[in-house]
Amino acid sequence: MITVYQYIYDKMIKKREEMRSYLLGPLSDDLPEEYKPIRELYYTGSAKGKSYVEKMIIKTADDLLLLQLEKMDKLRFLENGQDMFSMELKLNEYNSIVHVPQNLSFCSIMKELIEEENNNHISRFVY
Repeated sequence: MITVYQYIYDKMIKKREEMRSYLLGPLSDDLPEEYKPIRELYYTGSAKGKSYVEKMIIKTADDLLLLQLEKMDKLRFLENGQDMFSMELKLNEYNSIVHVPQNLSFCSIMKELIEEENNNHISRFVY
């Protein structure tokens, strides 16, 4: 069984990598014009510019995932509007079940993981 913390962390990394490869991957015709300066700054700019692009990608990916997790959390609220029911997610990618305890919010887990990254200077991408 995989923990809910590992599940959320893996989703964070996956979302960041998806966004990173979309914006910084091989140039394709379907990349909107407004994103091309981001790619240019990353590849031809200073180290500071590259760092800025990495931080922007992480922030944007995290914000998108938080919105998704917020929707999942809202589905778990009981009638009283405060308590959340427990649940189990069957995930094919792990060939396992993730147990989510009662009143444990997906968003709170992700915020904890982000705070841990910030406090411990953990790499935000897995290369």
